[in-house]
Amino acid sequence: MRSPAVLAGALLAGLSLTAQTEPTRAPAAATPHVLIDTVGPDGWRSRFGPTNLGSMLESEQGRELWEPALAPYFAIWQELAGDDAGYSASRTRLLGYGGRIRMGLWFDSDRMRRASEPAAGIAVVLDGDGRADLDAIAADLRSMLYESVAGDWQTLDLDGEKLEVRVGSEMHVAAPIRTGDRLLLAASSEGDLGLALGRARALAAAATPELRPDSPAMRVQIDFAALLTAAIASEPERDRQLMRALGLDSVGTGTLTITTAGPRVQVEYAQQFTKAERGIFAALLPATSTIPSLLLAAGEGSWTAGHFDCHQLYETVMNALAASDPDADPRAEVREKAGLDPATDLFAHMTDEVLFWLPEDEDFGEELTRTPWTATFRLRDEEAFEQGLFAL
Repeated sequence: MRSPAVLAGALLAGLSLTAQTEPTRAPAAATPHVLIDTVGPDGWRSRFGPTNLGSMLESEQGRELWEPALAPYFAIWQELAGDDAGYSASRTRLLGYGGRIRMGLWFDSDRMRRASEPAAGIAVVLDGDGRADLDAIAADLRSMLYESVAGDWQTLDLDGEKLEVRVGSEMHVAAPIRTGDRLLLAASSEGDLGLALGRARALAAAATPELRPDSPAMRVQIDFAALLTAAIASEPERDRQLMRALGLDSVGTGTLTITTAGPRVQVEYAQQFTKAERGIFAALLPATSTIPSLLLAAGEGSWTAGHFDCHQLYETVMNALAASDPDADPRAEVREKAGLDPATDLFAHMTDEVLFWLPEDEDFGEELTRTPWTATFRLRDEEAFEQGLFAL
């Protein structure tokens, strides 16, 4: 029997899973920790085929990159199909499917506090695309479950409905369920499969934006607030103080979107925060909307202009050190050793505008002995900064 990891690999090789959801039985866990909304393989092909990436992957050199990586998964798939004819038909069905796939993943917050491997419930919905034979796809997926999840098929009563369930030692998975023009799948590593099935039904009933040819190929949302709240709560008090000082309790929902922009692939990531005090994230991602004026200073070579708040980074490090040792005064120790206050004598005279620049290297291909990159910050008061710098 194959492990659940092999099942995941086989499914992802043939299908791109997704989601968004809301349960029917557990109001306390209404929002999934991870939501994925994507399309089947043919949806990815139709979106990315016309792009530069699609042309590259379709070329002979491109195929040399991805075909060897996928070959083991296709071999497993062929083994599951039983014979060449069955494999060919299954591959045509699954790779030709282009409908919406939604998946919701929930972690058990109580178990997260006492185990390194939290239990998870999974709900998946595959929408019909107007062409696919969903019953045949359901049979393909059931065969994969049979070979990939060690266990036995049992008929269980879930919320008054008798369903086929693959009962394994690590996970219980319901056989694909046809409901209208959709397939539902539900799995749970805690045995509460009825809850996962209720979430899948709610997911199927949830309103979704119209799936259009220019819709994103994938959108992933992660509820970091819920996950990190549980993680912080599982730690000793001093560690909780340290994690809060670093700003981990300020992280909200993160959203990754993969789409196209003409012939190019566009990948966007947006991160929300739940409060103004963001610790290290305020240094890495300052709340600044202006374009850095240092952009004008970029010369030949590779460069990137952005924002980085050194002052906030310093304050975060000091707060973290104080949280780790309540009896220490890290700011006073730095002032004593440096002979100045970095916060007021250095960082207060800097803006968060930064330019990272790597000049063109005419010796490209030779052994790299040094990296002559520079980081340039725009200053508020050059004279005051210089005075503080040379006082060190």
